Amino acid sequence: MKITPALLCCFGALALLAAEPTPLDSTAVSSTHAAYDGNALLLTGRVALDHGLGKMMAEEASLQKQEVGKDFPFSVIALRKDVKLSLKSSAELLCETADLDFNSLTGVLHAKEEGKVVYSDTFKKKKEVLAFTLAGRRVELLFTKQLQEGKNDYDIETILVKEDVEIDYAQGFHLHADHALYRKQNSLSSESKEFQGVITAYPKEEGAKCHLIHGSDLIDADTIDLDMVHSTLSLLHPQGLLSSSLVKEQTEPMRFSADQLSWNHASGTLILNGNVSIQEAAIGTINAAKQLELQYKNVKGKQLLKRLQAQGETLLTYSDPAFSRPHKLLSHGKMEIDRDKLLASLESPEGASDKQLYYEEEEMGIFADRALLEYAETGDFLKPISLQLKGNIRLFSHDPKQPPRCGIADRLHYSLATRTLILLANPGSKVLFWDEAQGLRMSASEIHITYEEGSKERMVKGVGKVQLTLTSEEQHRLKQLFPHYKVAL
Repeated sequence: MKITPALLCCFGALALLAAEPTPLDSTAVSSTHAAYDGNALLLTGRVALDHGLGKMMAEEASLQKQEVGKDFPFSVIALRKDVKLSLKSSAELLCETADLDFNSLTGVLHAKEEGKVVYSDTFKKKKEVLAFTLAGRRVELLFTKQLQEGKNDYDIETILVKEDVEIDYAQGFHLHADHALYRKQNSLSSESKEFQGVITAYPKEEGAKCHLIHGSDLIDADTIDLDMVHSTLSLLHPQGLLSSSLVKEQTEPMRFSADQLSWNHASGTLILNGNVSIQEAAIGTINAAKQLELQYKNVKGKQLLKRLQAQGETLLTYSDPAFSRPHKLLSHGKMEIDRDKLLASLESPEGASDKQLYYEEEEMGIFADRALLEYAETGDFLKPISLQLKGNIRLFSHDPKQPPRCGIADRLHYSLATRTLILLANPGSKVLFWDEAQGLRMSASEIHITYEEGSKERMVKGVGKVQLTLTSEEQHRLKQLFPHYKVAL
């Protein structure tokens, strides 16, 4: 370091005043006033230190001289009043007091009584530069040290922020927590970089929550991991409100909960895992046992959902004022809702006959292998207008208070607006249908079931080669597929 005359006189050696400035390691020290007390150099007034960690500035400083033989003259640095640390990596720390120990490679920073310690930095990822800040009442630092070209270089390895923590990230994400740990990405560490560039926010007490605000999105979670390397936030047990919507006019936010949420803001993807539940005003409620993925795009400052995709057991429930009971679609395979196409597609797992998808409305339930549900956009919600089912279709009345009926087919078309149901058979096959209320047994290439306008009376009509009796083989098949109707059949 370069020692100014004001500092040299503090050593009580007048001969040094006439000597040339002595370089000590890579440090330069300057201040308005200086005094020397034993092993401590006391500085006041515009203190500036050029250090292997970066530039340090404060109004007061105490530099403790270390043991003889050490390569760095001051092992402990205490900074007071308007402290600013400008790191070589371009990061910056602002606080009221900083106690830095370069023997133990630790540091403790405190804020003013009503203020916070603030750490600010930028994270460079390819062409993207993300600015972020960490703020809290107390900060604990862990340093790394490495000899570079005969000089000691230091960097921060971890930053532990405590008490009333606030995190601002990527000009839109705001996190609130009791504690936060930042595993800083640094060039001096030779250890695994797996967790570098990750901020973990967590509460101080069990049962408390962290809070994430992003525009109108409000989410509570047990912990929040902010992975800046992959532009991803991971939340444990999240629940709250998402402003993402399927229609532009929608004002009511989506309510959700899950075991875990992974949010990649760069790609506009949210992946909810485990016991997922969302209530979306435009389409209804979705419950997914395993996973639900949401993809959105920003349109004039609003997050519009492009696609919802679920894996595993998933239940879609939708209420229609024209029906006394809600519509339900249960899938055990893949379910996808495409906003642009206004289509929901569902598939059963291959080779799992006991895990067919299931559709239910107020009078009937239907099993099938695949489904397409078509929507129409009406104002602030999407209304299902038609349902197409394919593969091993089984239709039956699920209300025990109503006379039983059942049928089998290869394909089914159902208009929810007119309540017209068309059962179809592949070439060489037949649709089988039985309705106890009408005393009807029928086989045909097609069977149409319609409702008389203004009444609840059903009309059943066969198309193609129609038979009003069932063979013993056809009756046996229905009995196998609908065992609870054995007596009636």
